[in-house]
Amino acid sequence: MKETDMPAVLIGTGYVTNLQEEKAMLTEDVQRRIAASILEGIKEYLKLN
Repeated sequence: MKETDMPAVLIGTGYVTNLQEEKAMLTEDVQRRIAASILEGIKEYLKLN
């Protein structure tokens, strides 16, 4: 991200060092909820700009 020539965002969605979070992040349900939340954030941002 340091040397990118375009706007960029880094999103941390959990900690793989936490066994419970790692197991959860491997499930399709949690991945879909994370993706939906990211999408909602993008839509909110675009509404404001």
